[in-house]
Amino acid sequence: TEFLYTVYSKPETKPAVLLMWLNNEQDFDNFLIATQKTKKFSFMVNQAISNPSFWSGNSALQSVMASLPLAMKLLKILNKKSGYPVQVMVTDIRPDAGEFTDPIEAEKELIDNNVDVVLNNWLDLKILTMFLGISGNSVTTGINQFGLAVYEAIEKEQEGWKANFYSSSSLNFGSLASHYPFQQE
Repeated sequence: TEFLYTVYSKPETKPAVLLMWLNNEQDFDNFLIATQKTKKFSFMVNQAISNPSFWSGNSALQSVMASLPLAMKLLKILNKKSGYPVQVMVTDIRPDAGEFTDPIEAEKELIDNNVDVVLNNWLDLKILTMFLGISGNSVTTGINQFGLAVYEAIEKEQEGWKANFYSSSSLNFGSLASHYPFQQE
């Protein structure tokens, strides 16, 4: 077997971490169309492991991951949604991408393709901007910075996982042709 490698002179661009709703077929179709239309971004949906005992070796992660389900439930209730927000990691794949993906540009790409982004909701933004005293774009940037900090901590945590004992899953949507595999029978 022969493998070909490409070695780049700079590190891979870090993703932007955003929240969106995938509560019905239309939400999924809109997201799927966004992933197929863009030449700027790669999209990956991750399922965070929020069981506090799983993160018992890292007290900072344990408290964050323990509070995550409550925060997601609050967003679900405030938005009167049937499901919870979904974390999407958006990575700038353009050759001139910098070290970080711009969360504002990534969010705009999703919104322009009718993806139901959590922070695109006027009520969410109003509550967060009043509570935090910052602008809407700053909320997206703040959520992204928090998400990246957790992402980095999880990456570091995973480096120490025992082989064949733990696993995590993610799905890159760019290669899907439809949402058929996810439909309930």
